[in-house]
Amino acid sequence: MNQRFVAELPLGHKFYLIPELARDQDHQCLYCQLRIEVRNPVNFGKPHVATIDHLLPKSRHGGNERSNLAAACMRCNNLRGSIDRFLFKAAVIQLFRKRPDIVVLWHDEDFTRTEVWREVVQLFHRLRIRDNQRYRAIQSSS
Repeated sequence: MNQRFVAELPLGHKFYLIPELARDQDHQCLYCQLRIEVRNPVNFGKPHVATIDHLLPKSRHGGNERSNLAAACMRCNNLRGSIDRFLFKAAVIQLFRKRPDIVVLWHDEDFTRTEVWREVVQLFHRLRIRDNQRYRAIQSSS
């Protein structure tokens, strides 16, 4: 398949890139730096599984080009949403420094059932709101 054609395929056709993206990042999530595993049917939907993340979110006009893709664990990919990647990574690092207990729980499937999870979701919800306000301000001034 010619490279130009591959670059124009919809994202659903790019799952073959997950192993390559994970390998390029030494099987570490771009954000939390914890180990990620390449998806297989047994692990589908688990928080430690590698997913494709858009560095510049599609909602902010990011494309499906290989240069705009990275591997992230499902937990980080879902939490990040459209938050700026640098802002999100800094928030995860800061969270891990303040609460080392969360590092151990991050890829635990039962983490979402804990009280600590609510705190994490609220933190990233507030971050998303601030980042969206900043993004809209930049867009309106251009």
